[in-house]
Amino acid sequence: LEIRERKLGPDHRSVAATLNNLSIVLQDVGDLASARPLLERAVSIWEAGMGPEHPLVAQGYNNLANLIARLGDLAVAEQHLNRALAIREKQLGPEHPAVAQTLHNLGKLYTLTRAYDKAKPALERTIAIWSKALGDDNPFVAMARASYGRLLQEMGDLDGARAQFELALAIREKNLGDDHPGVGETLAALGNLHSARGDARKAREVQQRALAIREAALGPAHPYVAMSRTYLAAAELDLGRFAGARAAAAAGARTYQQSLRNTLGALSEREALLLLGEALHPEVTLFSGLLADGDGRAAWLEACWAWTLEQRGLVLQELADRRRSVQLGDDPKVDAAWASLIEARRLLAATWVRGAGDLAVETYRERLDGATRARDQAEIEMARVSARFRQEREARSITLADLAAALPADSALVEIVRVPVRARG
Repeated sequence: LEIRERKLGPDHRSVAATLNNLSIVLQDVGDLASARPLLERAVSIWEAGMGPEHPLVAQGYNNLANLIARLGDLAVAEQHLNRALAIREKQLGPEHPAVAQTLHNLGKLYTLTRAYDKAKPALERTIAIWSKALGDDNPFVAMARASYGRLLQEMGDLDGARAQFELALAIREKNLGDDHPGVGETLAALGNLHSARGDARKAREVQQRALAIREAALGPAHPYVAMSRTYLAAAELDLGRFAGARAAAAAGARTYQQSLRNTLGALSEREALLLLGEALHPEVTLFSGLLADGDGRAAWLEACWAWTLEQRGLVLQELADRRRSVQLGDDPKVDAAWASLIEARRLLAATWVRGAGDLAVETYRERLDGATRARDQAEIEMARVSARFRQEREARSITLADLAAALPADSALVEIVRVPVRARG
């Protein structure tokens, strides 16, 4: 970038290309705030140099909208997508696959904002364009059908949603193989639909397969594995299989809370909600089981306490991280180690958010494992140079038994929590 700016000038299209590439790299490692101004500058250069209606300008606005949506500014993202759509329809024609790309992004955004009257025609048109241009069995068609299925489910059309999920599943199994994370994602959505239809037995069957695929492809610590365990626990609870429900919910809670630890300070609020905030939370099943299973109350209570203590620990970690950020500057070694830890957390979280995409499962798992190792090593280094961080890290291993043993005689610990519960079925 520095060479091109010096040799070609700051407004050359080659400078814009480098800015765009650098923005992509920053997004890949999770630094969305730094990526945004680079991409905005690239789009501005393209617009000034090639005219406001050039297809490359449309691609720039499409990409910028996706980035801004990840940062949470959905209104601005919608404006950019509509601008990209207008350019592409005029320059490429209304049935070009690139038009469908922007329509799909708009459809997902409108689903997110519950503008269903706009989302439905956008996604229906997406499916029609991609099917005609790429074939009915193309992975892009599967992606659009899955998005349409989620919309229909939110609108209450469960039969229509099931048809879309099953079509998407068949396409993905054919193109990606039975064990790809994309298949696991579609199975999880289909399992949730079966739960919404009241078919807990079918939901359990589908969620078991989704969990097996995700755990094998993504590893046991991935937040999507936590989600699958939680969905499976809900199905087990609906069937009255209390022991299985408790085990799955407790395991899901541990993974979910560890995911929260790893994403503190590493994701935008919007991304954190997309990754962890919109799924069924494990505590719902834990506390629902506590109310439903009288015979197993003691075991459920212990699991609920474990969740409660870990949640308190997450709050304290967030406060400690904020305090540490304010106090940086006293020790260069601590400052450097903390910066490396935040960068490693951001890379791991970004790898989670990005998903496998069109990568081979083995390649994605290698990247995921590498990011996990980097995070672990950064934590070890931070603990080595900071006694306070080391103490905080050691405190995470405190168990419910440790807490009970530390209570004075004839005393009790009371914790008040507010958790939604669900009736069986």
